[in-house]
Amino acid sequence: MPPRPCGATVLVVGIQSGDLNRSCGFHGICGDQVKENSLLRFEKRVVETDKSEYVWHGVAFLVLDGGIACCVGRLAPIYDKTLDHLDGRLAQVTLLFSDSSCPEKIEYSRSNNGVCLATLVDTTIPGDRALNSLLLSIEGNYGD
Repeated sequence: MPPRPCGATVLVVGIQSGDLNRSCGFHGICGDQVKENSLLRFEKRVVETDKSEYVWHGVAFLVLDGGIACCVGRLAPIYDKTLDHLDGRLAQVTLLFSDSSCPEKIEYSRSNNGVCLATLVDTTIPGDRALNSLLLSIEGNYGD
């Protein structure tokens, strides 16, 4: 595996699910549009859960032709306490777990309805290093 880019890398889950507004009039599953090198924009949003409760989530939107296109996934729950830090940030998809040769990553992706890694590409700000620490803390769950 190539070394990680210098920017903070975050885990996006649910990219292969149409639930929770991840489908639109054009796509049954908007996350199917996510490819390696796709550009994502993260936003802190209130989302209704299955229990008619509302919670804050980090939502990932695909950026196409300079504009927001579709909601394609959400930030992994480990980022719930850092949503303010990630709100409005841009990231480039660097790895789709479903395309990995690592069986653990493929299984991790399957159990989380599709997973990708995305590296922040906008200006580095204080706190980015802590985001990488969050990712490293769960890395053992899906292999090297």
